[in-house]
Amino acid sequence: MLPRPSTPLATVAAASVNALAVPVVAPDVFVPRIITPNQDTVWVKGATVEVTWDTSDAPAVISKGSAVGLNKADIPIDRYSKPGNFLAEDFDLRAGSVSIVVPSDIDAGDDHSITLFSDSSNRGEQFSIIDS
Repeated sequence: MLPRPSTPLATVAAASVNALAVPVVAPDVFVPRIITPNQDTVWVKGATVEVTWDTSDAPAVISKGSAVGLNKADIPIDRYSKPGNFLAEDFDLRAGSVSIVVPSDIDAGDDHSITLFSDSSNRGEQFSIIDS
């Protein structure tokens, strides 16, 4: 005779199955604070520069890719803010930095900023880009 669901044996079996279930953990959202460039930064067109960010609270698992986009007057510059055209893409966010080459075909000015894309996006302070 098979045990009925209301018997103690069925209750123990059901509890054992539930105890083996693996909990689903939502990935942490990582929105790192951009360190450089900042308001004191001056980039020269064509130069190789470093973008840096704070990794002190980086989660063990970062669920999405990474990219650095370029903005002028807080508006993304299309040719440097889309997949395949970012200043940098698919780097390790836990590294805390990535090197990029400052585009030579953009207007100089003191109203540039970068956006660091990860699980979310974070726009940095405005900084200057000058002619070489």
